[in-house]
Amino acid sequence: MDTYSDRTYTEDEVAKIFVEKYVDEYGAFEKRFDEQLTTGTIVQNEDGTYNITDKGRFIVKMFRAISDVFDTDERLVRPDITGCSQQDYD
Repeated sequence: MDTYSDRTYTEDEVAKIFVEKYVDEYGAFEKRFDEQLTTGTIVQNEDGTYNITDKGRFIVKMFRAISDVFDTDERLVRPDITGCSQQDYD
């Protein structure tokens, strides 16, 4: 927004820019995923799938406890993935 401070943006435009720039172009997901592997919170299995580790579960518990204390959005620490199947991620 700073680069084009003379124009206004809708919420949808900001969301689109965020996804296109930070998630897609700048590889935000890949960076965060690699961080999890590097820090040992997830591990890759022999078949190429991934699992959370004990260290990862501990960190999740910490984030959830902090979330409870500060009453943050539950969806960020307890996402509802019911009804999702492997096909949803292909």
